[in-house]
This record gives sequence, C-alpha cells and structure tokens, in this order.
Amino acid sequence: MSRVRRAFAMASAEQYLGLLINFIMLTILARLLTPSEVGVAVIGMSVPLVVFSLRTFVTPEFLIQARAVGGREIRTAFTLHLILTLVLATGLLVASGAIARFYRAPDLALFLQVCTLAALLDAVAHPISAILSRDMAFGILARIRTAGSASTALVTIASAWFGHSYMSYAWGMLVGAVVMAGLAYAARPKEWSFRPGLEAWREALAFGRFKGATIAIERIYEAIPQLLLGRIMPSSALGLYNRASAVCNIPDRMLLSAVFAMAFPALAEQVREGRDIKGAFLHILEYITVFYWPALIVVAMMAESIVQIILGEQWSAAAPLVRILALASLFWFPVVPANPLLLALGENRDAFISSLLARSGAAVILCCASFFGLKALALSQLLAIPLQMYIALHFAQRHAGFTWRELFLALRGSFLVTICAVVGPLAFVLTVDWPDAPFASLAVAGVFSLAGWVMAIVVTGHSIMEEIRALWTIVARGVGSWHGRKSARLLTGAAK
Repeated sequence: MSRVRRAFAMASAEQYLGLLINFIMLTILARLLTPSEVGVAVIGMSVPLVVFSLRTFVTPEFLIQARAVGGREIRTAFTLHLILTLVLATGLLVASGAIARFYRAPDLALFLQVCTLAALLDAVAHPISAILSRDMAFGILARIRTAGSASTALVTIASAWFGHSYMSYAWGMLVGAVVMAGLAYAARPKEWSFRPGLEAWREALAFGRFKGATIAIERIYEAIPQLLLGRIMPSSALGLYNRASAVCNIPDRMLLSAVFAMAFPALAEQVREGRDIKGAFLHILEYITVFYWPALIVVAMMAESIVQIILGEQWSAAAPLVRILALASLFWFPVVPANPLLLALGENRDAFISSLLARSGAAVILCCASFFGLKALALSQLLAIPLQMYIALHFAQRHAGFTWRELFLALRGSFLVTICAVVGPLAFVLTVDWPDAPFASLAVAGVFSLAGWVMAIVVTGHSIMEEIRALWTIVARGVGSWHGRKSARLLTGAAK
C-alpha cells in the first residue's frame, strides 16, 4: 500500500500544481477576455476534443494493463496512435473552414489548425506517458505535465495581454504540446520506440475498441451541449456557462483528477497481484467523499464571493450557475473511479456499456435543456449527474462485489464529516452579509469549515486519519533527511 500512497501523493502533487497554474490563468484571463471571446475559444477547443478523442480506439494505455511490455508493444502503440492522429488531423484541417462558417467566426479556422498541430505533437508524448504510468513513475509524469501546463499558461496569458483575443488559447496549447513532447522524449530517449511496427496490433485494438468508444462518448458528452449552446445562443452565454463549470470543477481537479491519474495503474496492479479489489474501490470512494462533499457545499454557499475573486465583476452572472452545478456535482463521486475499476478488471466491454448508457442519457437531458437557456441547462445537471452516479455504481457493484450496505457503511463517516464541516459556514452565511468583502467572507467560511472538518475526522475516527498520518510521516522523514544533508554539508565546509 505504501507504493500506492506514494503514487497518489505524486499524482496529487501534479494535480495541485496544475490546479494552481490553471487557477492563475483562469483568474488573469477572466480580466483580459470578455465572455464572448471565451465562448468562441470554448467552441475552438471543443471541436478538436471530440475529433481527437477517436484516437483512443488505439490508445497506448493498453501498455498499462499488459502483463509484459517490450519493444513490439511500444512500437505498435506509437505507430497506431500516430496513424490515426494523422487521419483525424487531415479531416479536421479540411473541415476547419466549414466549421468556422457554421459558427460565424472567421478566425476559428486558424484556431482549429493550430490545435491540430498541437494534437500531432501530443501523439509523441502519449505512448511515453503510458509507459511511465505503468511503471507508476508519477514523479516524472508530474514534472512533464507541470512544465507543459506552465508553458501553456504563460503563452496564453501573454497572447491575451497583447490582444490576440481567443486565439491566445490556441497558441498556448501549441507551445504546451511542444514542451510536453520534448520532455517526454527526454524521459525515455529510445529511438527504437518510434520506429514503425504493428506486431501487437491485435492486443492494442482488443483493448482500444471499448476504451476508445468509452472516451469518445465522454468527450462528446462534455462538448456537445456547449457546441449546441454556442450555435443557438450568443457566445457570451457559452462563456458564462463554461466559466461557471470551471469554478465548480476546482474540487474535481483537486481530488477526482488525481484519483483518475493513479487509479487505473494502481487498481491494475492490485488485480495482477490478486489483492482485494472491492476494499480498494470502497476506500477510494471513502477518501474522495470526505474531501469532495464539504468542498462542493462550501462552493455552493460562497458562490458569489468565489466568482468575484476568481473571475471578477464582469462574470457575476455566473454565480447562480456555480451554485446549481456545485450541488449537482455532489453525485459525481463514483463516476470517475468506476471506469478505472472496470478497465483494471479487464471489463472493457462493460466500461463502454456503462459510459454509453450514462453519457447518452445525460447528453439527451442536457441538449434538451440547452434550448431553454443557461439556468435550465444548469438545473438539468440535477438529473443528469445522479443518473450517471447510479449507472456507475451498478456496474462497479457487479464486478467488485460490494453490497449497497457496504457502500453505505463506507460513506457514512464522510457524510457525518460533511455535516460538521458545513454547519459553521452555513451559520456564517445566514447571519452575516459582507458583499463588499469577498476575500474576508471566503476566508472566514473556510476557517469554520476546516475547524468542523478536523473535529469530525478526529471524533468519528474516519479512516482518512491513517492516510494523513502516513503522509505526515513521509513529509517528516523528507524534512529530516533534508536537514541531515544540510548539516552534513555545513560540517564538511567547516572541516575544509
């Protein structure tokens, strides 16, 4: 379990650094770009997201699950991934002009062309990232991805500062892709890995056919409501919805993305070694909810202050959307780890079916609601996300073998901790009104929430305490080792 803890710590460190970088970029760009400009950028990023999601049909992630990996598998992963990327890139380049005319945004064609070049560079980094994930080398991955995120943010902000409008996002994506591709190659500089080869194409396609379909469905689900909204409503409305979603996704990025980054490799290792997969999955849900639920409720309660701090005054209309989306997201907790569980067990077909049922049902709900405006679209998530939660738990229960009672017992402690963590902020919001002091309001609510959370963790004996103690031990050893090396250098210098 110590290896899994280290993997989670490294994946979390990467996510927190990435979150900080994206938070800074989000905050600055909200003051440099208008909602209309952001809306066009969302369209420009959503189209490639859908198109290049199709290359996951030959995803290099089959390297993570394979019992043994050698040159034939790595060469196959690179070759198939690059071929499909080239095909999709060609199609997008040909269609870029028509897409720009459809959305009545002439510069959108250039945006799509730049994103296509970035996707070609990503094709170099993806197979290497899969190998690093298999080896659970999350430290190297964290450095690569953090450097890419930082480069993307710096270039995007600089471009916006110099007046490049929504094209700033495209230039940032391109530079970030260049940095990640270069660092990924430097991490595994084996030229033979990039030689053409299709020896293991059957294994790759056997894994990718369902994995690719699953990812494609997820990407379409993410993009279609926004693409539809961008066509039937002004781009400023799309910008508001996207930024409200971005604010609500902060707890998601802090917790669930880190879980997803390490869950598949860690669960796959548990399966290969014949360990208890049911207990591991329930522990993941328990650890997620004890942080995730309190954070979302605080976001919902403090929506106005958070929007004012992160986005600024021109985005105040996003606050009601943030509140609705945050409450709906309370039901999202099992959706992210359920897919890695099924993949680790080799149940790719059920992972696909689960995603198809959940995303298609939710997409119908969202698309129908988008015709009735922004608030209706946000409210529809109160139906769409619980639907996805139920389907994810149904398939996870089928293969992990836990009962509904075991799930309830695993989540009971997190529920009690959440209640204690939100009582203080709720009392503050109901009794005190500081509309002109958003920083102070959020700080006071945060202190109350943290105090209640810590007290509840100690009183209930929540199992997260074990992880906190383990993390504290790792940090203490690291600090002690650093002090030891520093003292040794000082003694050596004094002796000289």
